[in-house]
Amino acid sequence: MIFSQFFIDEKYQGKGYGFTAAKLVLEHMKKAGRFDKVVLCYIDGNDAAKNLVGDILKVSEGRWVIFLKNA
Repeated sequence: MIFSQFFIDEKYQGKGYGFTAAKLVLEHMKKAGRFDKVVLCYIDGNDAAKNLVGDILKVSEGRWVIFLKNA
């Protein structure tokens, strides 16, 4: 499964929709039991994406989400 190029329209950014949607996708992947790990990447300079990845890692406590910067 590829979870790539996740975009939230500018008028909806900063309202938690991206975080909630990403969390739901990752929870679904975890429940499916077919994935050993998820690699999250972002482009340098995209602070919103960097913060989203950081928030996701805090929620998952790093147990099954691996962060790979600029893959």
